[in-house]
Amino acid sequence: MDGLDELEHYLRTARILDVGAFPDPDIPQPGAHPSFRFILEGGVGALAKPAHTIGEGDAVVRCEAAAWVLARQLKWTDLVGTTVLRETDVFPDVEEEVTTSLQILWPGFELDADMGQFSDEDIWRAAIFDVLVLHTDRTHNWGAVPGHGQKRLKLIDHGYAFREWPGREFASSFADAKAGQEIPDDLAEPLDDFLGHVETHDRLEDLLGEQVLEELVARGRTLVEDRTLNHP
Repeated sequence: MDGLDELEHYLRTARILDVGAFPDPDIPQPGAHPSFRFILEGGVGALAKPAHTIGEGDAVVRCEAAAWVLARQLKWTDLVGTTVLRETDVFPDVEEEVTTSLQILWPGFELDADMGQFSDEDIWRAAIFDVLVLHTDRTHNWGAVPGHGQKRLKLIDHGYAFREWPGREFASSFADAKAGQEIPDDLAEPLDDFLGHVETHDRLEDLLGEQVLEELVARGRTLVEDRTLNHP
């Protein structure tokens, strides 16, 4: 047991001890979506993005959660922080419950770290992931945390992904770095596994809808068949 089911359950149900503005002096702002810092029972910090603070907010927060679900299905859970949807009524400007994406905060997080710090494998996985999710804003929106001798890449801010967004186009510095190159076999295997187990796609369909999921799967099939990293 990897404990991830339990971690997701904790994020959905743990008592919220404190709500604060985000960023605070010690934590960088990861994106434009107005955000809050939650402290959950036991002292765990989480980044909260409520749907009511941004246009098309429900779709945006669902994309945030979907990125985690996809990372989990690819078994790349070190790449994206655990994220769930939670109904909360703790925000100062609303009285009713609001759908909110809630993501564990990475400790020691360095925003927009130099790509040269990362391993080739991390860059490849980010490139593949961004093509799969059709990311529109990955010229930043990543960070680094300390590793064993080398900084490890962490991807954040997936609200404007997975679908066509007005005024936005695909943009990924990682995909640019690997464009036209052959995908390593060991990184194509998780794609094969994801495409071969359609029974695991229910959670993504719940979050994204049938059509968006079909488009995601189609991008995955193209990567597997071509074995080459090309922009969508």
